[in-house]
Amino acid sequence: MAMASYSEDIQEFLRRDRERISSFNDGSGTIVEDGSPIFRRSRDVSTFNCDNDNKRRMYDEDSGSSLRKAELNGEGNTEAFTEATTDPNDHYDEPIVLPPSTHSLLFTSDSICSTPFMFAMGIVVLSYLCLGLALDNNLQDGESDNVFNIPYQVKEGVKIAQYAAIIIALVMEEELPTGFYLLRMITKKSLHEKYPRIMYYKFIFSALVRIGMGYLFLFNTFLVVIQATGVLEIFYDVLALQFLQQLDDIAFRLATIDVFGKRMKKATSAKVYRTEFERQPFAFRRNMSRFLATLYFFNFCIMFLGMGYFTVKQNRGDYYCDSISVNLGDAIWEDAVVLMPTGEIHRKVLIFAYFNGMYVMNGTH
Repeated sequence: MAMASYSEDIQEFLRRDRERISSFNDGSGTIVEDGSPIFRRSRDVSTFNCDNDNKRRMYDEDSGSSLRKAELNGEGNTEAFTEATTDPNDHYDEPIVLPPSTHSLLFTSDSICSTPFMFAMGIVVLSYLCLGLALDNNLQDGESDNVFNIPYQVKEGVKIAQYAAIIIALVMEEELPTGFYLLRMITKKSLHEKYPRIMYYKFIFSALVRIGMGYLFLFNTFLVVIQATGVLEIFYDVLALQFLQQLDDIAFRLATIDVFGKRMKKATSAKVYRTEFERQPFAFRRNMSRFLATLYFFNFCIMFLGMGYFTVKQNRGDYYCDSISVNLGDAIWEDAVVLMPTGEIHRKVLIFAYFNGMYVMNGTH
């Protein structure tokens, strides 16, 4: 009884399958006696391939116009791939935003009596104070004939490190280009359109603070380089000066993670630091790029020419002492061994006071 019911179910399933295939194939399909369907391709009807051996068209998402084909085998593995069209030379313009620095708090703060403004001014004073102390230390040992206290001679390796340090300092210095970039790219109109409450003169003051700090850093670096007598001494001093210049960036990052309190975190997380300002016309931006390149080239030439000038004076011996004062006392050495200019050795009485006095360098021996 069960076998008969099971056979009827099979027959009913095959009947419905024949009807479905006949409807799908529009009469062009054939059913064999065992009931398994066979698909035949008709000239007028596109048939479905049960082995997934079909051709698919893939579009290039980047260009949107070029069409590619990819063949897929029965296991779904790609046999032909589309050619990537992404251009590695594509670029995008950097958005114009305010730099995350405490210098920006000088004009984004509500008032000069607010905590963020006072904090930013404290960082400015601290940075200028430290750079000023470094400058005073570099100049205090100078003399009238050697104001910058340049050593009379250094090794060749030190000379190479001096020129390398100048290049490194110019690359590391970012306050100068940032200050000029902000003044040129963020105009008074674009700033007031986004944030009318921000006073533009505060914005200019902040940029001038950056520019002044940048040139103070470069001048300190130049003095450190020309006074150095060792290679590691040069790089250590340059890194120390760079750290003083980056106090504003470090303090800003610490404020964003709630190190200096809720008010500072709120001020450094304000929307103004995520706002993109209006981009200037292409001609204006091109002129800005030329200006920054000219600025870098000007600073490079001044520092390199200055370094070359002092190097020539070192090689020429201009920093040697012109005179020395000698005082050997009034001792007497009897039966002293004396080497004569002729190469002979004699024993004589040596009176030290005879050699006391001022020795002046006049080009003779």
